Amino acid sequence: MKIQKINISLILKIITVVVLSIVFALLVKYYLYYQLNLQQLHNDLNAVIILNDNIEELENVIENFKENLNFNFIEFTDKQAAYAKALETSPDLANIMPNDNKSYFPDYITVNELNAKNRTELESIKQQLISSDTVKDVLYDDKAFELYFKKLDIFNFFRKFLSYIVLIIAILFLVKIVLFVLTKKYLIVLYEVLYGIIAAFLGYVIICILASITDNPFFILNWNLLLYVLPFGAVLTFMTKQANV
Repeated sequence: MKIQKINISLILKIITVVVLSIVFALLVKYYLYYQLNLQQLHNDLNAVIILNDNIEELENVIENFKENLNFNFIEFTDKQAAYAKALETSPDLANIMPNDNKSYFPDYITVNELNAKNRTELESIKQQLISSDTVKDVLYDDKAFELYFKKLDIFNFFRKFLSYIVLIIAILFLVKIVLFVLTKKYLIVLYEVLYGIIAAFLGYVIICILASITDNPFFILNWNLLLYVLPFGAVLTFMTKQANV
């Protein structure tokens, strides 16, 4: 009876770890997807730095912008190129503003990946640039940056929350594993970790099967997720092991 009870308990435990591993894998996938999407949005947000007219040593000024740590330099556009780009967007502009009036278009620099985590830091970068003798104005899409900052705040909140949870689990895990090692229960540690890895891998396989059956991109996983799922299963199984067994 005791052996049967232990086996049933072990089976239920493995099933629980499998289910939790499935949930964990999908959460990690969503987290990484959100992070990637956030990074892509950050890369797509451009700002235009409009330069003053008749800047001396323009090449040196451009080189200084390339070395600025507040953003990533994309390209410099002179007056002629600015006029040509405007014509591509609005061909009728040639009738309104002939070629000899293209000097009305300013030289400008396009940048992205601005080093700003909120609107205050973004405005600070803008004011810092405008305060120089070479910059007339800095233009960017307010709504797009506002959306990015909101998503960034949500992401940072959950990352901080998860970091605390992982830290607490890591401390408890280390304390418990030290207790088992001090009592020389090496095989128990090995068995529990092995059970957890097998259960977590089984959960990963189940998700892959669901992806092939349902053809749903929600269940499509990258194999790199195993680097998160397998340790999760091992830690979860060992943490639920009774110390007096």
